[in-house]
Amino acid sequence: MSQEWLLPEEFTDNDFEDYVSALLQVSGMFVERNVKMDNTLELDVIVTELSQNESPSTTIVEVKSGDWGLEDVFKLKGWMDFIGVNKGLFIYSTRRKKEISEEVKRRFMELGVQLRCLPQTLSEFEKAIQILCNEEHVTVDEKDVKIWMITQRIERKLMNFLSSLRKHPGKKSSLLENFKAISSNTNEHAELLHEYYRMIKDKVFFLNENFEKLKELYRECQKGKYRVSEQCVSDHSKNQSEKTGGIPEELFERTFYDCEFNILQISTYIEHMARLSILKTAVGLMLCKNWKDSYEDDESIPKSFYGGLCTLENESYSFLYPVFWQWFLLVFGGFILRDRENEEFEILSKKTKVPVEEIRKALEVYDRFFPKFYGSEPKPWFVDLSNELKLVSLFSCVFQGVGVYYRTLLYGKPGDVKSLGISDRRTLDYLEKCYHLAETVFNSKD
Repeated sequence: MSQEWLLPEEFTDNDFEDYVSALLQVSGMFVERNVKMDNTLELDVIVTELSQNESPSTTIVEVKSGDWGLEDVFKLKGWMDFIGVNKGLFIYSTRRKKEISEEVKRRFMELGVQLRCLPQTLSEFEKAIQILCNEEHVTVDEKDVKIWMITQRIERKLMNFLSSLRKHPGKKSSLLENFKAISSNTNEHAELLHEYYRMIKDKVFFLNENFEKLKELYRECQKGKYRVSEQCVSDHSKNQSEKTGGIPEELFERTFYDCEFNILQISTYIEHMARLSILKTAVGLMLCKNWKDSYEDDESIPKSFYGGLCTLENESYSFLYPVFWQWFLLVFGGFILRDRENEEFEILSKKTKVPVEEIRKALEVYDRFFPKFYGSEPKPWFVDLSNELKLVSLFSCVFQGVGVYYRTLLYGKPGDVKSLGISDRRTLDYLEKCYHLAETVFNSKD
């Protein structure tokens, strides 16, 4: 049965923030959202523009769907000064449009803050992207705007659910009805995941230097937090298997073959976001001039990291890898349909600006920066589930389900997995399970 996942036609509150973030994603930026400092400061959106041979450029974006005043714009400027960022973007909707003189706008621009008034309806997305990018001839695909809004809503629902598990583990919710506890310590594991997620998302952002960010990220690895999934299955320690990333084989099959909704669907997402944070920070370091002169041989950073940086430096499009992997994990679901590989690579290239002939190098970066071993043998991140499906291992089936839905928009009928023409029954069954898990989270009332 074909069914499109529905978004509201007019956006308010979180939906408007998702909409703005989605427009920035499809314009080619690396986007981070809802970054907090000590529960006293929250940045709606942070945009990083990555360009060849230039240091990364960061913009703080404040999004207002409701009432606002000029004091909110001054507050954004204060945040910029406090953090040390010289670019700010203040977005408000036509529903709360205010008459602001060109002189006031000009003065704010001199301070580094640009004001943009966007229509808050999806039907006007083309006008919105042109206003946002300040260009008349920007063209984007409506499907891409929708899929980014979908994945951002799912991210928010999962993190809200995680927070509920921490504070109110028995609180009734539609997601809890589908949740399968794998341990008696669910709330403790939820607290661990929350702490680690906030570290990679919040604490690292507010560190000034890329090398300091890397040391913090890898310091947490040494504490054992990098493999938070292993800690979530600590009750099963006698049955842990190196072959399945420290997860007991029976639980691994339930989670990654049957797509059971348990805490590992959240922990593996967070782990991959940590890897993405390391990759973005590594690229930021590489783009700084004379980075080798300031590189420190720190015991917290793996020896292989320096070699990985040198490899990135010699690849012409490595500056695009963070954007590429954000798209690949959160929109494409971390998998490739092998019968459509050429078409998949062309679409990935169009979305991320990485040339088709460089896509394989972009996919191989995981093996270089995050080597896995089974015994003494290196184990690649990508595995062939069948002749029709190649996927990055140990990634949340929820976001794989987003990738399945995106493929139905690209190649078939919206929401109809069978319309993709998958011939292998096992592969089709797996994709349908991923799809239904993602759909359940997306439509949950939490």
